[in-house]
Parts: sequence; C-alpha cells; structure tokens
Amino acid sequence: MLRNRLAVLLAQKQIKISRMALDTGLSRTTLTALSQNDSKRIDNDTLNTILMYLQITPNDFFNFLSYDFEVKITPSEFNFSYDRKMQVQFSH
Repeated sequence: MLRNRLAVLLAQKQIKISRMALDTGLSRTTLTALSQNDSKRIDNDTLNTILMYLQITPNDFFNFLSYDFEVKITPSEFNFSYDRKMQVQFSH
C-alpha cells in the first residue's frame, strides 16, 4: 500500500494546510484529502508543487507498506445505545 507522509511532514515543519494552500495555490480541500490519505490519486503537477514547497523528494513524501488492509463496520453489526451523558455504548 502506497501512503503519503504529508501530515507528518507538515507537522514537522510546523506548516498548516491553510498556509500551504495560500502559498502554493493548491486547493485546501485537495491538501486535506492528501494529508488524510483519502485521495485515490495525485496529479503530477500537484505532487511537484508539494515537493518543491516542502523542499523534499518523492522518497521523503511516500511510504510503501508491504500490506494492504481495509476495515468496514456496518451499522447492522452493532447495537447502539445512549446514556444521559450522551456517551455512546456499543454491544456486539
């Protein structure tokens, strides 16, 4: 599984997504999706802009994990109840 390290890199460099968006002209929505690894792909121009802005290489930006996984929980698998303090309690 190929993952990016944008969130970690921004934290290390103490850069906020909104600042990066203003500085680069990239969409805040795009940067947020990338930082959360929610995007399916990344445009080459976008990647180049990020790499140049952060002054890093693709090796710094990407991590390759030798496994792939996905977790799905459907509501029908759990019973939800709420107490008066609005704390969710799960039972299976």
